[in-house]
Amino acid sequence: MYLKRLPPVIRCCLQPLFRDVRSCSHRKPCALVSGYRFHGLGVQSRTLHGGESKPPDTSLFVPVQLRPTETGDTDIGAELTQPLNKSDVLKTLNKFYKRKEMQRLGAENGLDARLFHQAFISFRKYVMETDPLHVDLHIVLNDICCGVGHVDDLFPFFMRHSKQGVPCDLITGEELVFVDPEGRPSAHAACTIEMCSVTAPYEVAVIDEIQMIRDPSRGWAWTRALLGLCAEEIHICGEGAAIDLVTELMFTTGEEVEVRNYERLTPLKILDHALESLDNLRPGDCIVCFNKNDIYSVSRQIEARSLECAVIYGSLPPGTKLAQAKKFNDPSDPCKILVATDAIGMGLNLSIKRIIFNSLVKPNINEKGEKEIDTLSTSQALQIAGRAGRFSSMFKDGEVTTMFRDDLSLLKEIMRKPVAAIETAGLHPTADQIEMFAYHLPDATLANLIDIFVSLSQVDGLYFVCNIDDFKFVADMIQHIPLNLRARYVFCTAPINRKQPFVCTSLLKFARQFSRNEPLTFDWICHHINWPVVSPKTIKDLVHLESVHDILDLYLWLSYRFMDMFPDANLVREIQKELDSIIQMGVYNITKLIRASESPASSSDYSEAQGAHERAIPNLNHNKNSQGQRRPKGSQLVQPLPVNIKGSLASRLVQQGLLTPDMLTQLEKEWQSQQHDNGNRSTPQVLKGKRRKK
Repeated sequence: MYLKRLPPVIRCCLQPLFRDVRSCSHRKPCALVSGYRFHGLGVQSRTLHGGESKPPDTSLFVPVQLRPTETGDTDIGAELTQPLNKSDVLKTLNKFYKRKEMQRLGAENGLDARLFHQAFISFRKYVMETDPLHVDLHIVLNDICCGVGHVDDLFPFFMRHSKQGVPCDLITGEELVFVDPEGRPSAHAACTIEMCSVTAPYEVAVIDEIQMIRDPSRGWAWTRALLGLCAEEIHICGEGAAIDLVTELMFTTGEEVEVRNYERLTPLKILDHALESLDNLRPGDCIVCFNKNDIYSVSRQIEARSLECAVIYGSLPPGTKLAQAKKFNDPSDPCKILVATDAIGMGLNLSIKRIIFNSLVKPNINEKGEKEIDTLSTSQALQIAGRAGRFSSMFKDGEVTTMFRDDLSLLKEIMRKPVAAIETAGLHPTADQIEMFAYHLPDATLANLIDIFVSLSQVDGLYFVCNIDDFKFVADMIQHIPLNLRARYVFCTAPINRKQPFVCTSLLKFARQFSRNEPLTFDWICHHINWPVVSPKTIKDLVHLESVHDILDLYLWLSYRFMDMFPDANLVREIQKELDSIIQMGVYNITKLIRASESPASSSDYSEAQGAHERAIPNLNHNKNSQGQRRPKGSQLVQPLPVNIKGSLASRLVQQGLLTPDMLTQLEKEWQSQQHDNGNRSTPQVLKGKRRKK
């Protein structure tokens, strides 16, 4: 199923959930900091209960070896001045190194004594081995050697050299960005886990967030990368909970595993008091919610206190998330509060002092594809809490607490539990496997093929088959469209949210147009999304624009797989950037959109938009009498009894994804059964339609 790798060396750099600063060279092979590569993960002790933060260990930085520049055969510097005497140049460089003033200037620019020494060695090697040198550096060195210049004049060239990095390409499902303007691939590439190549040979590969290998939906991508990358050495970063599983997987392939444990640089403290009121907010606070409605509600309440807040949630475009993060991080911006979902847990650099959990329950998808309402796991809580007090931020430590007092003890209990070890890695059937299977079952639909394949598949105790409900949903949706099996498989793996009808309809139209062999042009897509769009006036409009952005993402994703049929990727990317700017302005004015959505004229539209984009509301005939019951400690959610009023609590919980239609139906049956039992035990007077008083 997977390609064999090159020489068997696996280096696992696994660390606890309390992690923050990590080598960019371990995060991406190309990313550098001031011309340096971290030799290890470079993180020091971080405890839960406070303590002084320590300076970074600069021994973990190793200079990048820069190759001599090839500028051609003509030495222009020598023509303008004279050829350099290498012995004189070496003496000049050594004088520069011994100058205390230069070392002091280096320290002001982030180079302590050790880093200055390492940078000088690299700079000296570069100057002595490069022939010819750049003209400006050649002239300065000649002037110094002739006694008409000063050795300090080398400092700008020294700093420029120390900041040089390595070209790195960016590869995602929707975008391919080359550093080279002519499109030649660089020696380094940073890519999403699904896009990593298992055919190209690498010297070093880095896999981040290895704990995602247990994810019910995407775990297969980490398994594929771990077992399939053709690399001489692999560095793995993530939770320590994955150590045993990775070690066992590598044992089955006969490869060596080296484990290094590192901890965070700055302390993280669980506070002994909850926030309790938004009046107690401070600059650097981040309130974490787990559904959009809570985001809207909290943002509205913060705005009512004359405070500005940034908003980040999962369905926002990447550009909008980065813009909101920049706004929150900017010391000169009046926005000092962040309201976000757990989308902040990965991929964003945020200067957060205190994480505040608005709730400790979150909807999850289990391995069977069923939606469950669970208390946060230790892994999830630590991942989110770890955003507070990052080493690179302006805060020397981090704090975490809850919005409500009743949740605080549960949060402490969750965060002090050991993270459960990861036991299995995800797998997903490949296109080649499905094609081979289809050869023996030519009349079966793709959804049936997948069902049969999974039911007949046998995996040992180290693996599980990932949830394929989204795959089957799309397969059923496009089954009536005549497509070859390979194209049908690609469409079914498209990254869409099946809760968004507009996006699903768009995929269906894309597939139908594709089956007719009619290219989906820029004009076609503009007509489909009704471009140009207008700025959002309500939350409903904003949600619609987010769906439009997802449709453009879908077009770009398909354009890399069917270039002839989706030919206008560059034009689509341009309007997507424009749409991103429009959404950014909408999020910037989100409280105005919320107020507009609260008006009687738009309240029904808002409910319909949420139902359309999150989950359809079941049309059930419920008893109009309803009661509420508090959830157990650790949650502020209310379990409603069924009602048939549009916009009711039951409907809102379904819209938010906190209840499914099946769960609501079950609650209705249980409630009716309970009412029937109570009625049998009641007195005749009570049964005459009057409510009993307790």
